[in-house]
Amino acid sequence: MAQLTRRLYISDGPVSVVAPRIGPVHLKVMGRAGVLLETVMTGVRGVELTNSAQPSGQTVELRGTGKGDGQSVVAKPPSARPVPAAPKTAAHTKSQYHRNVTVVGKDIEVRLDAPGEKSHVSWSKYKALTVGNNNPFANGKFVVRCKGEVYEEVSVPGSYLSGFNKFFETHTELKGGEKLVFTRVADVTVKDSGTGKNVKRPCYDLRVVGSAPAQRTVSITLPPAKKAKSPSWGAHYGVLVVPAAVKPFFPKPKADFVIRDASTKHVVRIPDGYISGLTAFFKAHPTLKVGDELVFRKESDVVVKGDTYPCVSVKIVKH
Repeated sequence: MAQLTRRLYISDGPVSVVAPRIGPVHLKVMGRAGVLLETVMTGVRGVELTNSAQPSGQTVELRGTGKGDGQSVVAKPPSARPVPAAPKTAAHTKSQYHRNVTVVGKDIEVRLDAPGEKSHVSWSKYKALTVGNNNPFANGKFVVRCKGEVYEEVSVPGSYLSGFNKFFETHTELKGGEKLVFTRVADVTVKDSGTGKNVKRPCYDLRVVGSAPAQRTVSITLPPAKKAKSPSWGAHYGVLVVPAAVKPFFPKPKADFVIRDASTKHVVRIPDGYISGLTAFFKAHPTLKVGDELVFRKESDVVVKGDTYPCVSVKIVKH
């Protein structure tokens, strides 16, 4: 009778092999490097094999060594079909960070998802920068500086950059696909908002790569009346229609902001397609007429009656 050979593939042992009778058993263990173990065992009825190392694609060959030995070999539990060993290739290390986060030397690059991609809505709508639960930023609060703008209360409490929404409110030119490159620089001293004491915090300089030049100014031409006998702007209405093309320049609808006219600060709002709260502005400029331009420019935040608002200045160009 031909000798019976049984091959078993083990990865996460133990694997028990039981012969039906006592007799010599030829045991051969083969791995990727060739034969790892070969021996003849006598007076045994069972063999238990345990792979205690990482899965290595080992194969066990068990066969009887004489007539009637090792017949009807049974494996408990049934072995899986041998899986071919993967060919050796150059090691590829998967990034330990979020799919949009890359570390290059001292730089942390965070790519903004483009429209239609998974996290686009996170930063474009909710003003939240996704960096993942495992991220390379410093623990605790840190400071981010970008072209004169300073964000002191930034941290990563979960998977998002906290205290960073004002960056997106200011940089309305971002469309998606750009990279925010954070470069670690020397620690800076700032005043802690909770204790009021001076504390040292890690600091990153931020630059935007791949974006269009920031739009710092827009102009709105005072339009003529449509159906009304007089224009829809002026001291009587105190509103200014905002064309759709320049609407992204201003803060989002239903958010208060300030229009600074020389030394006068007007707290205004965009409810839906127009700026409201400009009654005092139009009263101060009674000579404005159809065709004149109002040129708006982004400025630093200002404080009015204890509250901080985004600010744009306005300049009148007469025609």
